[in-house]
Amino acid sequence: MVHTFSGCVLGSAEECDLDELLATRLVSFLMDHQESILSVPEYLRSAISDHIQYLRAVQVPMDGVSNVQASDEVCAPMPIYAFCRQISGAEFEQQKLESSQKAMEELLEMLLTNQNMSEKDRRKKLKQFQKQYPDIYSRRCPSSDKKSKNNTKPKIKPPLLTIKKTKAFSIRN
Repeated sequence: MVHTFSGCVLGSAEECDLDELLATRLVSFLMDHQESILSVPEYLRSAISDHIQYLRAVQVPMDGVSNVQASDEVCAPMPIYAFCRQISGAEFEQQKLESSQKAMEELLEMLLTNQNMSEKDRRKKLKQFQKQYPDIYSRRCPSSDKKSKNNTKPKIKPPLLTIKKTKAFSIRN
């Protein structure tokens, strides 16, 4: 019987490709191990049961249901499907900019408020952030930006002002 139906089980477009001995051995192997081959894997069963338990646990109360006691609410399972709508290229670019700006603002806030970071590392990372994203940094820390504008003039150190001019050395003198 295995020899008769092996051609049907492993049928191909070209009959010459089918090796009868190999086909017979493969079909007999499939028949011997059909329970393990055709059974649903345990990890898949557990994932499905976990998902079903989650759907039963997370329920949204339905509005407008009458004749229901307060303790006996009628609930509908939380929907798990999400639908997308197509957006234009300009809208995509705008969303991309907004989300990246928001992420960078969150990163700056984390740098400013992280208690586990040393003060030296914090300053170093903030300077690096200020170089890379000056507009975001200036929005969050406008006072430090004003200081940096005031400090753009070069400062001359006091000892350099007190140097006396000496007579220039010359060969003719």
